[in-house]
Amino acid sequence: MIIASKHFRIIAVITTLSFWICYMPSHFQKGGVNRHYYYLIPAGIYISAFVWILFNKNYKWIERIGLAIISPFVALFISTFFIMPPYLLLRYRTKTWFLWENQERIITNAIYYGVTFLLVYSLIEQYKWIKKRKAIKSVQKR
Repeated sequence: MIIASKHFRIIAVITTLSFWICYMPSHFQKGGVNRHYYYLIPAGIYISAFVWILFNKNYKWIERIGLAIISPFVALFISTFFIMPPYLLLRYRTKTWFLWENQERIITNAIYYGVTFLLVYSLIEQYKWIKKRKAIKSVQKR
């Protein structure tokens, strides 16, 4: 099935993130963004996570849905509050109005969405590792 293939998932994630990087405003810019964008900004990560995990046949459906909801939430929290503020402070100091410029906004969004999806991917891989380790332990107990 073409939808379940890893190549399709990679292309779909890259396409989704590229669209979000180019067309979404950065919510770190001075003065903020329109309040309706606050719901759309994390949607790119959620869509990417759903595409990545829902077509992965290594998990049960309940695991897929749980991972697709929980891992983007945790990744967005970590990247929004712990990774991006030090980066923005290092790069822009107090001059975050530069994020209104197209090039700076795209660079910041690329880092934000890229790091966040890498966190989503690593959380999914951690779950896979824990699940495999748990299965090995249960087999060893028998």
